[in-house]
Amino acid sequence: MNEVVKARAVAEVALFAALIVALGTVPSLYAFGLAVPLTAQTLGVMLAGAVLGPKRGSAAVAVVLVLVMASLPVLSGGRGGVAVVVGPTGGFLLGWLPAALVVGLVARRALCLPTRYRVPGLVVACLAGGVVVDYALGVPWWAVVTHQDLALTAGQAVAFLPGDLVKAVLAGMAAAAVHRQLGQRSHDHAGHALRGDGVQDVAGGEVLTEPVGFSGAVEVGRAGDQQVPAGGERDQAGDLDR
Repeated sequence: MNEVVKARAVAEVALFAALIVALGTVPSLYAFGLAVPLTAQTLGVMLAGAVLGPKRGSAAVAVVLVLVMASLPVLSGGRGGVAVVVGPTGGFLLGWLPAALVVGLVARRALCLPTRYRVPGLVVACLAGGVVVDYALGVPWWAVVTHQDLALTAGQAVAFLPGDLVKAVLAGMAAAAVHRQLGQRSHDHAGHALRGDGVQDVAGGEVLTEPVGFSGAVEVGRAGDQQVPAGGERDQAGDLDR
């Protein structure tokens, strides 16, 4: 079972790395003649952290950054290579890694909230990592590389905010939908096991652990035919990055 979980984790990381790369096919926009483009790829970074959690989300981003350093054209506009990283946009690119980490950490907390607060919580997670953290690294780097005043550069970065706010909302809503679906699947798997028609039966109080979806496992025990989510903290899809 551990090998199945590991294989699934690798597949998840590869899938979200591919998603980030695929979003690079959306044409970038250099608004107001700024040196840093507006791209759709930060949406993928937010989704990676919010769906996979801090470890796997960061791993997916790391895969993309390795491809960039290898000069593969995986960024918007077919860009790639060390020259991009050391250019004005480099701080935002390298900021994707801690951004995905922070999104995942905050998302983990958000998924422990009551159901009605989970979507806002996931949106806040995407804003915390995808905007606050990424800008905190990207704006100073941009200022240093272009020899601009930091305050002036920060003012120019405001042009990115509307688009990034929209991406955070979309990512939060999409992540909530994914976790909701995975939570339903985990309950379905648990029901099959308790009825004896699953892959492995539950008898005499034995615990069955079965990997479910992108982010967790569900533990099922025979205690009045109750379903107990892994960790006992929430009922959707288990803990992110256990």
